[in-house]
Amino acid sequence: MINLKSKKKQNIVRVLFLLVLFFVGNYYMANPINSKVNREINSYTLTNVDILRTSGHWNLAPFVIDDSGGGDYTWEEASAETWCSGSGTLEEPYLIENVTVNGGNLGSCITINNSAKYFRIENCTVFNSGVGTYDAGIRLDHAGNGTLINNNCSFNNRYGIFITYSDNTTVSGNTANDNHHNGIYVRYSNKTTVSGNTVNNNDAQGIYLYDSDNNTVSGNTVNNNNYHGIMIYFSDNTTVLGNTANNNQDNGILIYYSDNNTISGNIANYNSFNGIYLYDSDNNTVLGNTANNNSYFGIYLCFSNNNTISGNIVDNNVIYGILVSSESDYNLIYKNYFNDNNINAYDSGTDNKWDNGTIGNYWDDYDGVDANDDGIGDTPYLISGIGEGQDNYPIWADGDDIVITIILPLPNSIFGLDAPNYQITIDEVNLDTIWYTLDGGGTNYTITSLTGTLNQLAWEALSGGSITIRFYANDSTGNVGYAAATVEKDISAPVITIIFPLPDSIFGLVAPNYNITIDEVNLDTIWYTLDGGGTNYTITSLTGTLNQFAWEALSEGSITIRFYANDTAGNIGFTDVEVIIEIPEDLDGVPIISFGNYYVLFAFIATLSFIILEKRKQK
Repeated sequence: MINLKSKKKQNIVRVLFLLVLFFVGNYYMANPINSKVNREINSYTLTNVDILRTSGHWNLAPFVIDDSGGGDYTWEEASAETWCSGSGTLEEPYLIENVTVNGGNLGSCITINNSAKYFRIENCTVFNSGVGTYDAGIRLDHAGNGTLINNNCSFNNRYGIFITYSDNTTVSGNTANDNHHNGIYVRYSNKTTVSGNTVNNNDAQGIYLYDSDNNTVSGNTVNNNNYHGIMIYFSDNTTVLGNTANNNQDNGILIYYSDNNTISGNIANYNSFNGIYLYDSDNNTVLGNTANNNSYFGIYLCFSNNNTISGNIVDNNVIYGILVSSESDYNLIYKNYFNDNNINAYDSGTDNKWDNGTIGNYWDDYDGVDANDDGIGDTPYLISGIGEGQDNYPIWADGDDIVITIILPLPNSIFGLDAPNYQITIDEVNLDTIWYTLDGGGTNYTITSLTGTLNQLAWEALSGGSITIRFYANDSTGNVGYAAATVEKDISAPVITIIFPLPDSIFGLVAPNYNITIDEVNLDTIWYTLDGGGTNYTITSLTGTLNQFAWEALSEGSITIRFYANDTAGNIGFTDVEVIIEIPEDLDGVPIISFGNYYVLFAFIATLSFIILEKRKQK
C-alpha cells in the first residue's frame, strides 16, 4: 500500500509540474521573444494596406459591433470571424464585405456603435430592417472614420443608410432605393462625403443632411422620392455638386436654415414643387445649375439673404423661373438664362441686385434694343413684384453676344501632371465653334463637347505656377465670346530631409526612431519602406519609431530606409539613409538562450521529475 505521505508528495509534484507548464506557456504566448535576445515588444500595428483580403460570401443574421462592449461583437472580436478582417488603422481598416443580411423586419441589419476605429463596409446587401425610429440597412452611431462603398441598402422598413454622430465618413457608390423613409440620412456628423450613390423611390427624402457641417454631396442620382430629392437642414459649409434630382414629389434640392453652402452643377428638373429652394438660408452660392420644367418655381428664395445666384439655366417652369419672396434681401442674381417660364422672375424682397454692375441675365421676353451693339440691352429689364427690382444690364441675344460660364476647373484649383477636366456652359442659339487656349492664344484646341479633359501633351509642356485657361466660342455670324479661369500647376515634388537616423548608424534588434522634415505646402501622404518598396508603411507623424516586426525580419548588414511623400497634385519625393544592423552574439560573455529554449528546458525537467516519481511509485 502506498503511504499517504508519499502519495501527497507525488500529488504536489504533479500540481507543480502542471503549474510550471501553465505559467511558462502563457508567458511565452503573451510575450513574443526573439530567438537571440530576451526582450519585450509592447505593440505592433500592420500598416500595409495591401494585406486587406478579398473575402468570400456570407449570409448573416443582423449584428451589432460596439467597441464599448454593448453589442454582439467588439471590433477585435468581429475581426476573428471569417467575414471581417483588418486591424482598424487608417492603412488597414476593419473590412466587412460580401455579406448579405435580411433584417427580418426587426432592428438594423448592420450596426456599428461607439467606434473610433477605421472601418470599411463594402459590397454588402442589407434589406428588411425594422420599423424602429432609427432602424436602417446600415446604421452608424458614434462611429466615425467609416467608409460605406458599393452596398445595396434598398427595401428597408425605415432608412437605407442612417449615420449619426459619426464624423469623417464616406458613403460612395451605394444603392438606397425603395426604403420606407429616407434613402440616406446623415445627422450630427461632420466632414462626411456622400458621392455617386443611387437614391430613388424612397418614401421620404432621398438624401437628408441634418445639423451636419463641412460635408460634400456630389454626383448622386436622387429621383422619384416622395419628399425632397436632397435636403440640407441646419447644415453649413456643405458642397452640393453635380447631382441629378428629378421628378421628386416636393423639391429637387432644399436648403433649409443652412448657410455658406455651394450648390453647383446640379440638375433639378420636373419636380412637383421647385427645382432648388432656399428657406431661411444666407450666404449661399447657387452656380451653374439646371432647374427646368418644375411645377412651381425653378429657383425659390424665401427669407434668405446675401445669396449669389449665377450661371443657372431656368426654363419652362410652370409659375416662376425665380421667385424671391418678401424678407429675402441683398441677394445677387446675374448671368442666369430665363426661357419659356410663365413669369421669368418675381421679387418681393429689398435691395436684391439682378446684375453685378456690368452684366445681368438673359431674358427671353426682353423687349429692349442694343443700339450700340455692346451685348447689353440699352434699357433695364423690370422684375415683377413689390421689390421693384430691375436688371440694368440685360444680356442682349441677337446672335452677336456669346456668354460662356466655366463651372470646372474652379479658380485657384491645384493640379499636377494630369490635365484638368473642364465643364462649361454657353448661351448661344447659333453656336458654331468652341476652343480653348493655355498659352494666351499661341495654340488653340478645338472642342466639340462642353465637358471633357484638357489636352494632356499641351498641359505637360507647361511650366509650374499659375496658368490661365481661356475658353472661346463663336456663332455662325462670327461673333466671339470668351471666359477665363486661373489655376495652379504644381510639378514640384516634396523635399524630405532625414534628421535621424544618421547615416551609417549601428542598431541592434530594437527598431530605430526617425525624425524627418518635409518642405511641401500641399502635403498629402507620407510613407517609408525598408525593403526597396516591397512593403510600404504609411505614417502620419514626422517623428516616431520604425515598424518593430518589419525591423526584426531584416538581415544583418547595411539597410536602406527610404522615406516618401506626395502632394495633392500627385508629385512624389523621396530620400533615403543607410544604416547598419548588428546583432550581438552574447551579452557580457554569456550566451543568449531564447525564452523558447528555456521553456523546452523547464518542460523537460518537469517531465523527467514526473517520470522518476512514477517509477518510484511502481517500486
